[in-house]
Amino acid sequence: YLNIALNLYNKLLSKHKKAKYFIELHELYLNLQELNPTDKYIDETDIIVNELLKLTGEEDLLNGADFFYRKGIDSDRSIKIYYYSNAIILFEKIIVDYPETNVTDDASSCYNNLSLEQLFNKQYPEALINAKKGLALKDDEIRYTKLALANLLNNKYDEAISIILDHKDAQVNNDLFSVYILNKLVEFEEAGITHPDFEKVRELLEQ
Repeated sequence: YLNIALNLYNKLLSKHKKAKYFIELHELYLNLQELNPTDKYIDETDIIVNELLKLTGEEDLLNGADFFYRKGIDSDRSIKIYYYSNAIILFEKIIVDYPETNVTDDASSCYNNLSLEQLFNKQYPEALINAKKGLALKDDEIRYTKLALANLLNNKYDEAISIILDHKDAQVNNDLFSVYILNKLVEFEEAGITHPDFEKVRELLEQ
């Protein structure tokens, strides 16, 4: 059944290079990879991703960006950065080429999620850059948490603590901003990420 579907999608794509067909073919190869792990299927998914990134039509860009964004949310931490980064490429194309199409909220959320995953991956400078980009697209409290954490792990304590104190009583995901920050410090430590300024933040917020 899967091989029949594979042939069908390849025939469709030979005539119509549409995002929805690339996406369905991508998922089909992932299913085949689970059944019979091989580099061949991984190579095929990489080719499909590259084809998706070449698309230019508005509907195709929207479908591709949404696909990568959702895959980032649903995937294991080890591959989240890959999917979020690809989603951002397409979101940015939409923002530039189709300004009447409002994707700023989704693009901002994608930058926000990417920044957090880069912190967990110890890509601290990149995380700071993307935290700022997410906040530039949408000014809200969850974006400020990533900016504060990224500053903290980039040895910018004064900038980090200024943000934290300015927003500490705000609501973030049904928690106080300060509680969210403290919980993230615990998650970082559980992931093997430490910093001498963590204790300074705790002492300040737990007074």
